[in-house]
Amino acid sequence: MVASGGLRAKGGAVLDALFKSAMMMLERGCEKRPCSSKFFDSELGAELMFLLGRDKCMKQVASRSRETLEQSCRAALSALNVLGKRGFQVILDETTWAPVWEVIVSLRPGHRLGYIGGHHSADPDQDFSFVPAGNGSLPEDRLSKLCVHFAVTRVDSNCHVYGVDLLPRAPKAVASDSTNGAKRTIEEYGFLFDVIPRANGVPPVSGSWDGGGSNLHVNGCMLGLLSSDTMASIPFFKHCSKKPIDTIPCWIYKGILYENEHWVGGNNDSNHVFKRFTHHLCCGVRVVEWGSLVVNLSCLVRGGLSIRALAVEDIQSDADMARRLNCGYLSEDWSCFGTMVAQFAASLLISAWTSSDQFGFEEATSNALMAYYMVLLQTQQSMAKYGKEWEKHFLPSQNVRALLDLAGHAVLAAHFWPHGTPWRPRCRQEAPIERHFGQVKSFSRGTPSLKDGVYGLQMIHSKQLRDSAMWDEHESPTVTALTAERIWQKEHCMMPGKLVDWWYQNGKDFVRNRFSKMEQNEDPDVFFEDDVLETEEVEGEEEVASKSWQDVAQQESPQRDPDEVLAVLEARHDMVIELQDLQKELANPKASSPARHGNLPEQNCRAERQRPAEPAPPVHAKIKAGSFAQIRAAIASSSSTPKEHFDEEHAKFGTETSCLMRLRDLFGPLKAFINKVRIAEGSPTQVKGARPHENTYNIMVSQVHRAKQFSRYSATRGSRMNGWMQSQQAFVSSFCPKSCDDGPLQACEVLRPVGAEQPQILLLKKDDAGLVKFRLHVVFAIYRGSLARVQGCPRKLKVSKCLGMPAPVDSISRIMAVELSEVPGEKGKYGCSSLSHARLVTPNEDVACEVPVENHGSQNGRLFIGVPVATQELLDKIHKGEVNPLSVFLPKRRKNTEEPEKPDEAKEVREKFVGFGPMDFPKGMAGQKNLKLFFERLASAYADPNSGSLPLLDAQGNVKLGGALHSWPSMSSRCAMYFEFMDGSDKNKKHSW
Repeated sequence: MVASGGLRAKGGAVLDALFKSAMMMLERGCEKRPCSSKFFDSELGAELMFLLGRDKCMKQVASRSRETLEQSCRAALSALNVLGKRGFQVILDETTWAPVWEVIVSLRPGHRLGYIGGHHSADPDQDFSFVPAGNGSLPEDRLSKLCVHFAVTRVDSNCHVYGVDLLPRAPKAVASDSTNGAKRTIEEYGFLFDVIPRANGVPPVSGSWDGGGSNLHVNGCMLGLLSSDTMASIPFFKHCSKKPIDTIPCWIYKGILYENEHWVGGNNDSNHVFKRFTHHLCCGVRVVEWGSLVVNLSCLVRGGLSIRALAVEDIQSDADMARRLNCGYLSEDWSCFGTMVAQFAASLLISAWTSSDQFGFEEATSNALMAYYMVLLQTQQSMAKYGKEWEKHFLPSQNVRALLDLAGHAVLAAHFWPHGTPWRPRCRQEAPIERHFGQVKSFSRGTPSLKDGVYGLQMIHSKQLRDSAMWDEHESPTVTALTAERIWQKEHCMMPGKLVDWWYQNGKDFVRNRFSKMEQNEDPDVFFEDDVLETEEVEGEEEVASKSWQDVAQQESPQRDPDEVLAVLEARHDMVIELQDLQKELANPKASSPARHGNLPEQNCRAERQRPAEPAPPVHAKIKAGSFAQIRAAIASSSSTPKEHFDEEHAKFGTETSCLMRLRDLFGPLKAFINKVRIAEGSPTQVKGARPHENTYNIMVSQVHRAKQFSRYSATRGSRMNGWMQSQQAFVSSFCPKSCDDGPLQACEVLRPVGAEQPQILLLKKDDAGLVKFRLHVVFAIYRGSLARVQGCPRKLKVSKCLGMPAPVDSISRIMAVELSEVPGEKGKYGCSSLSHARLVTPNEDVACEVPVENHGSQNGRLFIGVPVATQELLDKIHKGEVNPLSVFLPKRRKNTEEPEKPDEAKEVREKFVGFGPMDFPKGMAGQKNLKLFFERLASAYADPNSGSLPLLDAQGNVKLGGALHSWPSMSSRCAMYFEFMDGSDKNKKHSW
């Protein structure tokens, strides 16, 4: 345009002057002097020319016609050098813009000026995506805040991303609010996929999206789970057929073939899946158990994990997510075994996607399939053990399906991958478009508007077009698709019979049935906004991406202990391996060892018998760092494993010690594998887990800031907290009235998580078959409440955040505690491990007091704690029933030593009557029994001659009511039925009578 005089023809005097000034300075040699040429580059020139307008219309909001969208796709694929090929993917993502009306130039042919900022609609009368100048009004309720973008990029690189379509959503058309949003999204996605073969000749090889509710049908369709009737009404997908994989057991996913020839895959983005996964591992609404191991990330704080990452302060931070999966923070401690297993399962799946560059094609596929069965087996065990409450002890069903789907996409791609297409799973995710929009919005200050987005896209596209020649000679490795038999041969493991039975009964329906309306908000405890598509979620992930990433029904409870079942299965598997090796040696005697068949001379045999047996090398000595295939082979081929690690004679605690010994031996190899995945991932987080330098000044400043923060929030209402503190003080003072600081029991004022220097022991109330008992627990994790004390703020508690430092009890809403068991034969010594039972409790409802710790230590994966002698004597009295802990909450009169003690004739009666509280009458058999006992003792209390009250019963044990005599024992038996009848209007009440 400059050479042809186009700028002068359009009156561009400013550009003409800038251009002449720049040329004059270049002619004078002023190349390094700070002047206007420093700020005038090709991008600025492109923006200025775009602002002034061109003779040719820009192709934006391309889906207004099939021809326009086809032309945009052809231009984008040509710039990527994949025109006529299949080596590209279509990315679907949502992003937010400031909802304002703004003027734009030359967006539509025939309209040089117009307004943008409104929402798009298929109905022309309701379409406000572009309003011509002077036509109609600009209503505020038609502004759009959320836009859906469709972009294309290569499957072997994430450098260049080209947007081909943009659809502003209506304000109330948030996709997750109803299934109509998911249906609308898949129709738009199918429309774009239907246009691409017309422009390119062949469809894309894959697509990618995040875990939002609007992408529910898209994800299910690419996995072959969407019904054929629904697919028949969607463009592109109505021409697709499903092809199952029958060889892999417990597998429901199917491949999608376009016109029975071209396979089309997908990806639900591993970053979104594991951000949600790690959030659930440290949230305060469930106790995550993997097998029998308790999983919580609080133990990583001791190794250097930041408090911000543990508390999930920024739920969309990819860096914090990677830190929560970083094995560099792990220590070989009793509390870290469950976290290690969870990180290992996640690393198996990540190795097939983000870290795939450092893993072979078959190895990554094998890892993904192994992760699939790990998640599936744990889901089956949780359902069998906890029934309908299984999600409170594992993961939400939504997150479980997301993990299974991610593994399903990896295995389907390995089986159906087209020949000659580049293979790099790392680039077939949604992360490239997030980085792309982070760059687009970086040119604007504040919250960018839709107009800023259009200009930013144009600038990024212009910059990418300058470097489009890089794809002319770009080559990437290709792979040969694996057959179904080959995929399953990589996993020649024994499939548990219970898993197969559960799969055909309930598992298949659990994985498949996800398209109901209630599924959209099935996990209310999660404030994970990619399920509801909030503004903060989209803005946060794009900002992080631009800075970080560069390149099902209730089952019967099992009759046997799950740990014993796993031990038997592993031992049986090892025996099968040994038997196969023996059969091979018998079939080929020449290749067998001569010592086994007696071919050695007698003196050599005698020497062999006299030679001392060498100890078997540990498992981790045989394993190459970072190879899970060798880890699995070494475990299976180690004949010493079942003999050494599953011998109940040497274990005080049965199979628990055996499992802990195996976990301890596998700690090094598994940590090496996780570390390799983290390095290959290239995430912006430290891998070694070194703690930052600390000094006294910074620690004191941090404590002051935390104290200010704790003073603003409370975990519960003040009246409840004050009542609990008073009850706790009464509980403690009843046993040590002089000094509560060094007595057998102490008042709990500060809670410390497992990362603290000294473990904290609490005496908790436990409901055992309707009876209240007291048990010792060690604090594992604490969760901060979010009830603000500022006036005008809501009093409703928000989702708790996990804390990695000590905090006052009035700011803690929930505690995860692990139950302690008494060590046999050692008085006053208790122990626990990652296999011990854990539960979530509320401080003001379940905590009685704190128990002092005399000594503590860790050995063989177990925590051992010693309590003082006086404390142990008191605990023995409580367990034997000699002391009623509930009675100490009643006020007691101090004895006057000067006056002689008077005999208390009604002492026995009061001791029988004391001990009933509101929580002693729950609904059920236990509550009915206590009600009957309460009314029976009530009559004897009125019969006390020292009480000064009239007797309730006559000499025959009857009571006079309404002019008639009634038998008191009969009334005591029927009182429970009366309360049940009067309170039967609301069956959902859980409070006590």
